[in-house]
Amino acid sequence: IPRTKEGGLPTLAWLLMVVHVCSLPETHERAIAGGQRPMAALLESLAAFFRHYAGLRQLDGVLRFSADGSTSEFRKPSGEAAPALVVLDPTREGAESLNLAPRLPPATQLLLAYELRRASQRL
Repeated sequence: IPRTKEGGLPTLAWLLMVVHVCSLPETHERAIAGGQRPMAALLESLAAFFRHYAGLRQLDGVLRFSADGSTSEFRKPSGEAAPALVVLDPTREGAESLNLAPRLPPATQLLLAYELRRASQRL
């Protein structure tokens, strides 16, 4: 997976994406159903992250957190424009909101989708 200076996503954007997926109700349900052992639940949550973003159009949308950080939402775009991932900085609101994810070229999006799918299959 390319690092930030090689055209990839910054670590903070990845962390916010992980927090979003781990806070989803379906992730909680699968982690609990997967076993009572903490490591089994952790591995299930990690697998859920990889599954969630593994598709070609899964890195297309806007990830936004509430002002208090207690909830998050990933909105898919309504149009058929080129895929674009936006991860809004949760510490800024309104006109000051800042996208933490740089524009990803199509080749990088394809590479990320492939690597996320591969990681998902190995867990």
